[in-house]
Amino acid sequence: MRSVLGSLRQMSTSIWVRLPENSERTGNHPDRVPDVKAFTDAFDAAQERLRELLNPEEVIKWVET
Repeated sequence: MRSVLGSLRQMSTSIWVRLPENSERTGNHPDRVPDVKAFTDAFDAAQERLRELLNPEEVIKWVET
């Protein structure tokens, strides 16, 4: 989840800096290009981990015992 949050912050900052009204004020920041692959990889890994932790079959077994 930490990776997802970090990637989300990076994406948000990159998008914000590249908006026309902010780009004029802050200057062009080519190093702030959104890293979509890092974001999607972190999101996919977090989603898979949550599936493992919240596996409905396991939850049902736990509830029934």
